[in-house]
Amino acid sequence: MKLKLKSGKNLYEIDTKQQGEKLNLKQDGRELDVEVVELPDSGYMLLTGDNVTCGYAVRHKDNIFVHIHGRSWTFQDVSQDDDETAVSGEGENRILAPMPGSVIKLLVKVGDQVKRDQPLVIVEAMKMENEVHAQMDGVVDKVMVEEGQQVGFGELMMELAPPNGSDEGQSAS
Repeated sequence: MKLKLKSGKNLYEIDTKQQGEKLNLKQDGRELDVEVVELPDSGYMLLTGDNVTCGYAVRHKDNIFVHIHGRSWTFQDVSQDDDETAVSGEGENRILAPMPGSVIKLLVKVGDQVKRDQPLVIVEAMKMENEVHAQMDGVVDKVMVEEGQQVGFGELMMELAPPNGSDEGQSAS
């Protein structure tokens, strides 16, 4: 099965094939056999040869939130989309909670200019701090959460507007 995942402006095409207990993944000429073991606390253990990695992955509709080794990623599953506009970057202005947890620090406020990949908010879940980053250059338009607030998985925490002086938010290249 071919899996297409979008993160920001990046599109990843991954060929997946289940072989018994293992999952074979191929992407850009690289191949990896992974055994995925579900843990009782909603986490996963990934076994690749002698390496063991623990992390969390949660899917909500077409969004997949992944947290491994203190880093978080958000992917949009666009495998079923035939139209190239499905990976145009729409929705990059919405900052969502990567997992249920507590907002422990807001790093920006309304009106602040932000750059792509800049940390915006820190959410703590299961004693692990997760920085949530901007997916685009812009200006903080709305902040829907405050420090100490509990957030649910995929909950809207902030919205970004296009950078000052821009009508499009991102220049076409």
